[in-house]
Amino acid sequence: MKIFIILCICTFSLWAISSDEKKPSLKDQVQDAQKKNRELKKEANLLQKLDKLKEQNRELELAKACEQKDGNSCLELGNTFFAKKNMGKAETYWEKGCKFKNNNACYQLGTYQLKRRKMKEAANMLGKGCDGKHAECCNSLAYLYFKQKKMGLVEKYFKQACDLKLAEGCANLGEFYFKKNDTAKAIPYLDQACQKNNTKACSQKESATLAYSVESCEKNNVALSCFNAGHLFLQKGNADQAAIRFFTLGCKLGDVLSCGIWGGIHKQEKQFQPAVDHFLKACTNKDASACYFLSLLYSVKGHNKEAAQALRDSFALGFKKWEEVKNIRELQPLRESSDYNALQKEFKELN
Repeated sequence: MKIFIILCICTFSLWAISSDEKKPSLKDQVQDAQKKNRELKKEANLLQKLDKLKEQNRELELAKACEQKDGNSCLELGNTFFAKKNMGKAETYWEKGCKFKNNNACYQLGTYQLKRRKMKEAANMLGKGCDGKHAECCNSLAYLYFKQKKMGLVEKYFKQACDLKLAEGCANLGEFYFKKNDTAKAIPYLDQACQKNNTKACSQKESATLAYSVESCEKNNVALSCFNAGHLFLQKGNADQAAIRFFTLGCKLGDVLSCGIWGGIHKQEKQFQPAVDHFLKACTNKDASACYFLSLLYSVKGHNKEAAQALRDSFALGFKKWEEVKNIRELQPLRESSDYNALQKEFKELN
């Protein structure tokens, strides 16, 4: 038993001594961490050198391909030097790319020269790109000539950009015509750009359409243009008097919709006779809805014979909302009259 106890004590002592020998000191831990940090830095520097070497090899590959007339390689190399702010080399390789028919290279160099006001050089580069059907080149070339006030060339190159499906080119051409007060030409191009989600073109299209409609209504007596002008003014929300004026002109020129809307405005304002006049004109021009509204006005005023006739006309023109006729409040006076009884059979046959 004593021997067993002695052996246990010895074993524990040896384990304790061994544990103390394995545990590093704080100083050793710090030194070990510093060593690992130095190794990581060496590894990071090595990776940086490898990346730089890869980049240099890539540049050499691109330069070789560019010399072999690969325009894409020239463009990529030009962009690489541009990112490094080495503009001399960037220009050199963009110019080579443009020479080898890479239109994007022409655009990059041309727009850079345009920003630096090298107009002759920019016109040359952008012209080459535009000839190669690069829409952005054509658009930028138009801007260049706009600065030089060469309006014939501005129109030409904005049109080429638009023909190449560039929304900005269409918007610019539309704006160009709009500022020349040629709204008839402006609207189709603004519409093309608007359909491609160019918000500026959408706004200008509305202004151009309004200007065109006003001019066409007032100068050329086009009834539909009067209606369009009235409708556009009505949409603005703060131009009611202008809207009324153009709906009145449209109605006088025989536009049924203008008469109907104008009658509706008078109806809302409880102006009986003007509303009757406008609805009557629209009804005479075969507008079923106008005849129906006319019957409402006559019924409210107790003119039952006229109300019955207007309602009869509306049904003859295709208005067949019998359930509405039976329930709408404005027709209550007519429904209580003898004139309504004769109409019931006609309405039922139509239904």
